[in-house]
Amino acid sequence: MKIKAKDGSKVSAAEQFGYFCGDFGGSMVNLYISVFYLVFCTYVLGMSTKFMAGYFLWLESGTRSTIR
Repeated sequence: MKIKAKDGSKVSAAEQFGYFCGDFGGSMVNLYISVFYLVFCTYVLGMSTKFMAGYFLWLESGTRSTIR
């Protein structure tokens, strides 16, 4: 199965699957780091969970606006 990209090049199903696996793996690494940081800050440093939830929301809102 070949899919034509906008520039006319063809991307095979195997390449698409490879890109999917790379993106999925990167997302899992980011999720793992975020969860570790959240647990570390709440249990070890004693920060409030409400503060950390607000902090994560603030970080997420900033990253989405810079991508656009």
